[in-house]
Amino acid sequence: MAGSYFLKELTPAGFYDLQGDIKFNIDNDGVITYIGNATDENGHRVTMTSSQDGGESRYVFTIPNTKIGNTAPLKVTKEVTGVFGNKHKPFTFTLTTDNPVKEYSWSKNGKKMSGFLKSGDTFTLAHGEEVIINLPLGTEATIAEDNGSYQATFRLDDEDAATANTKTFTITDNALLTVTNAKTGLVPTGVNLCLNALCLVFLGSLAGYVLLTRRRLKRKGVSPEPSAHASRASGR
Repeated sequence: MAGSYFLKELTPAGFYDLQGDIKFNIDNDGVITYIGNATDENGHRVTMTSSQDGGESRYVFTIPNTKIGNTAPLKVTKEVTGVFGNKHKPFTFTLTTDNPVKEYSWSKNGKKMSGFLKSGDTFTLAHGEEVIINLPLGTEATIAEDNGSYQATFRLDDEDAATANTKTFTITDNALLTVTNAKTGLVPTGVNLCLNALCLVFLGSLAGYVLLTRRRLKRKGVSPEPSAHASRASGR
């Protein structure tokens, strides 16, 4: 009968529940079209294939199931340091794995993302932000960053931080990758230097003005007023 239908899987013990709906339509000619969005914990999608067998149509649903404990979260965090470090700047990261077609569920800053990541996809992080990517155990992963003019260091778990813009490793357990971007330098002092130069010009001009005035008065036969130092000397 034509209409929309749902399949419901009874999740076996020890496996993750599917996320989303296994939904399909049947038209008046009996043709089935899968329109669902169901995935497992790692982002593997439910798929449907069709074939003809003796004039009859055959439809097969392939439903992935992920065993609990077969994946581990990779957390990537971002820190920005230095007097010129912009803590609002988003930095672009690229995820590469040894499986170019597999999709991975992920979250950013505690919020689960509706889409999935696969090898070659990118995400962004600013200071204080983080992403968590669920990867199957044994996956070889590479995280690379476009750090621009910043100096980048990568630190995986308890390893020493290393200056680099990429890190390759194998997922064997929960992993924490801390990426720090630093931008340092000397605060410009051009303003102070400019002010000092202006002060020197002003004092030089003032001294020249006083000297010129004294010479003019001397030519006219008028003695300039004695300085305060001279007055004090005469009164001793």
